[in-house]
This record gives sequence, structure tokens and C-alpha cells, in this order.
Amino acid sequence: HGPAHLLGNLLFGLVCFLPCAHRLGRGLTWLLALVGGAVGNWLAAWLSAGYLSAVGGSTSVMAETGIMSGMELFASLHNGGWNRVVRGAAAGVAVFSMLGMGNRPHVDYLGHLMGFLAGIPLGFSAAALVERRPAIREAGWPGLMALVVVAAAWLMALGIWRV
Repeated sequence: HGPAHLLGNLLFGLVCFLPCAHRLGRGLTWLLALVGGAVGNWLAAWLSAGYLSAVGGSTSVMAETGIMSGMELFASLHNGGWNRVVRGAAAGVAVFSMLGMGNRPHVDYLGHLMGFLAGIPLGFSAAALVERRPAIREAGWPGLMALVVVAAAWLMALGIWRV
């Protein structure tokens, strides 16, 4: 995919990360994006019945769009009624469609869709958690947990740590 693909993932990931981090905190947002990307990639691999050729970070970016949609769904159900729920869902699908789909070669459409769908319940649950326990926004442990998982994955991928 090359440097342009990586730069696009970083740029769109940042665009999605900032509103999530504002509402949920940076550490929790990192952890949710990691979990959403992992679940999305796992679901795509499972659904493709072994035909998946790669897993990607763009699935985490799509999970972030799902997280935003889930947060908006939570807010809408608690504050806005069904009209706001429908508008929020439509906005989430529109953002996902612009970022995750399109007529480009080598796009992992299944991974993007699974990441988006994995992010929705994560965002909804996280919004509920932050409403009940606002201090989690400032907690360091979710970000530390995400860092440990990424470090462990790299150590395993490089063959330094075997499980």
C-alpha cells in the first residue's frame, strides 16, 4: 500500500481520535481503538474463512468511526430522542462510507466494515462508563494497557517473545 496509505491512516485516525479523546480521554480512546481494530480484524478473518490476505491498521481507524457513532447513539438515546438517533446513525454511516469505502485497489472492505461495527458497541459502552465514572477520562491505566498490548504484539511479531 505504501507511504500514502500509511499517511492517510494516520491523518484520518487523528481526525477520528481527537473527538473521541475529548469525550472519553486519551488512554481509553487508545485502548478502544486497539480493541476495535483487533476485533474487526478477527471478525474479518473469521468471516473470510481463511481468505484474508492481510490485517491492517485502517480497521482501527474504522473502529474509531464506529466508536464515535456509538458515543453519539448513547448521547442521542439519553438526550435527544429518536430523531437525533436517526441523524446520528446516518452521520456515522456517512463518515464510514467516505473513509472506509470507495473504488480504490487493495481496500480491505470487510475489515473496514467489521472495524466500524466493532466500534459501535465499544463507543456506546465507553460513553455510558464515562457518564457513570467521569474520572476514567483522566485515568492512566487504559492507555498503559494499550501500550503493553502493542509492545507485546511487536515482541511476538519480531520473534523476541514466544507464547
